[in-house]
Amino acid sequence: MNDLLKAQKCFDFIDLDPYGSGIPFMDSALNLIYDGGLIGVTFTDLAVLCGKRSPVCFYKYGSLSNNKPSCHEVYYVNRTH
Repeated sequence: MNDLLKAQKCFDFIDLDPYGSGIPFMDSALNLIYDGGLIGVTFTDLAVLCGKRSPVCFYKYGSLSNNKPSCHEVYYVNRTH
């Protein structure tokens, strides 16, 4: 993604699907997306995100875990400039 940034390439849609957390790739993805574009991110560390390891969730993501029945649902985040 850094090579694409250097080449000033942008995209309408970016799908991040790393093993584990996608957080290390978010800054690059946000810089590569067109205004109004979409970023799909898959996190595979569900034990952290769904509340079984709440302190780890705060440490990794700066967020509270979602220990609710809806923890496996999709969340929409509105990014404004």
